[in-house]
Amino acid sequence: MRKLKKKWIKTILAVFTVTLLTVIGISVVSNTSALEVVKYVEPGAGTLKKAVSEAEPGTILKLRAGSYTGSSGSDKTVIIDKELTIEGV
Repeated sequence: MRKLKKKWIKTILAVFTVTLLTVIGISVVSNTSALEVVKYVEPGAGTLKKAVSEAEPGTILKLRAGSYTGSSGSDKTVIIDKELTIEGV
């Protein structure tokens, strides 16, 4: 009877340990994927277009208050062809 009780305790501890390690592992993986790149963009001619073209997918662009215009004599179109977050700050 005593041996059976010890086996159950060992089994329960083993299951608890595996469950705990699994939860910790999932937390670590979840946190590493949450790394964000944040870049602040100053107002001015061509600054928004430059920031968008240089940003990696997933980047957060935080635009400071002001006017964003195209560079003089160039195309003023800003093409967003990747996943970005643009926020006004």
